[in-house]
Amino acid sequence: MSIEIDGLNSNRSPGADPSQGSSQAEGAGSQSPQPANPASADTVQLTDAAQQLARLESQIREQPVVDTQRVEQVRQAVNDGTYQVDARGVAQKLMQFEAYLPNA
Repeated sequence: MSIEIDGLNSNRSPGADPSQGSSQAEGAGSQSPQPANPASADTVQLTDAAQQLARLESQIREQPVVDTQRVEQVRQAVNDGTYQVDARGVAQKLMQFEAYLPNA
């Protein structure tokens, strides 16, 4: 039983030996396609929304990855012993996180 897929081996007749190529395919492959108008250039126009997204992306890239001022505040509070952990808030966030994990 054979399965026919459109466009696959379309240049061979049924029962043809796959090791022997078609002279038609070999001749067609030797020519390279010529562009219709070599002087034309591709152009891209961005919408206002796309331009705004590009500007926002560049602004985000300029932001530091770590808020060093906030890190220093927490470090100082830990060293002073004044850092307070909201155990209920941490537990709620852990439960929310676990809700997104797949059941194993």
